[in-house]
Amino acid sequence: MILPQSPCDIRDPLEAGFQKHDVAPLVSFEAPLNESILSYSANGMGISFVPEMVVSHVSLKNIVYKKIKGNPVTRTIHLFSRTKAVFDRFYSSIPNKRNDT
Repeated sequence: MILPQSPCDIRDPLEAGFQKHDVAPLVSFEAPLNESILSYSANGMGISFVPEMVVSHVSLKNIVYKKIKGNPVTRTIHLFSRTKAVFDRFYSSIPNKRNDT
């Protein structure tokens, strides 16, 4: 997983959510900028969460994303992956998700 470097307004809520659901993600990179996170993901280096405002400006091709509903984070985030297969494998492991792709 690629996470934003601290301090970041979504990093703390993400970590709190991981703890709440007893999830320990394997963090491969910590990136200072959303653009770096998108680039790493687009190049197959991991999966990540990014804010809604970042997704609305994405110009990278071959990126799969899903709006995460019902989360305690005050910003809308998406799950990013290079391919739908990677996305589906990770997304299927999330408990209590809505299946509205």
